[in-house]
Amino acid sequence: MNKKTFTLIELLVVIVIISILMTMLVPSLRQARETSRRTVCLNNLKQWCFGGTMAHDEENKFWDANNYPYRSGGKKGNTGWGAPNVTQRVVNGYLGYVQDDTEVPAALCPNDEYWQEGNGVAAYDALGTSYCDNMAGNTIRMRGGDGSKSLIEQPMSVIGNPSKCLFFMEWPIISQTYRPNDPFTSWHKRQQFFNVGMVDGSASYVRIEVGQLFNSNFHFEYDR
Repeated sequence: MNKKTFTLIELLVVIVIISILMTMLVPSLRQARETSRRTVCLNNLKQWCFGGTMAHDEENKFWDANNYPYRSGGKKGNTGWGAPNVTQRVVNGYLGYVQDDTEVPAALCPNDEYWQEGNGVAAYDALGTSYCDNMAGNTIRMRGGDGSKSLIEQPMSVIGNPSKCLFFMEWPIISQTYRPNDPFTSWHKRQQFFNVGMVDGSASYVRIEVGQLFNSNFHFEYDR
């Protein structure tokens, strides 16, 4: 009995079909992976909003991190700007991070890829966190506000719409404020779209342009 074998043409057809299927599947797999990472980041921001709310409730006002928007949570970074230890960062204790010289996984965005353009250092390693808070009055001034409507030292009651008032956000948003000419792009593969957490504890993926103070989705100032 003759054994049936693949001809060269049949083998080439199979290879072509597999190649076509891979071409169709790879983008979907990449999109699924990015969606998963963005979801992890959103969950991180929800945690920080929860911890920030508890930190507020302790004193019935928001904290002052000396105008450094990244010092409220995270580990100790390896730059001078990231100097505060774990126990010196206000919100850490409310999320269960109470020992120095430890990692703070909730402060790391899976797509955190840089601190400054070109040097390949994650913001998490440089500053201790991938995220920042909305406590810097100077950032509000740089975005067109007057700085006096920062959340610093304010009670929750002054916020007219907590679901639209920014609480925690990804670091590139602040980077664009301090260095507007640098090409800081979103960590989530879509220009000018970022994950943010609001004062009411919700988190979402919104569009923020360089220098923009507020729009229909969010605002920096507390009484807008």
